[in-house]
Amino acid sequence: MEVKTKLSIGDKIFVIWRTTDTVLETCSVCNGSKNVMLNDKKYDCPECYGDGYKTIYEPQCWRVAESDKLPVSKVRKINVEVIKKEIKITYYPWGESGNYFYEKDCFATEKEALVECDKRNKEQIA
Repeated sequence: MEVKTKLSIGDKIFVIWRTTDTVLETCSVCNGSKNVMLNDKKYDCPECYGDGYKTIYEPQCWRVAESDKLPVSKVRKINVEVIKKEIKITYYPWGESGNYFYEKDCFATEKEALVECDKRNKEQIA
């Protein structure tokens, strides 16, 4: 059986993944002071639990992995599994000790990766 992979060892790899952005919003009860006064006593704010802010989670979206936060991404290992006629291909950009990514989330160019992100984000909204 011959298995054709999208990428080869040494190829540059652009990975896409689903992310959730978080935004810190100043607490509207304590105005960021982390506490409230009641009968001349200071208490942790019951709304933000004494943090001074609330964490707001924005919707998940597909993005290309940021290259400035990751090592140079090249395919260092490819794993191919065949289970009941289904072929599962995973790529390891950082070798044995690192994350692996499914072939459907890996691309040879950033442009291809961005196009796929746009497609998946539009499907998610629909």
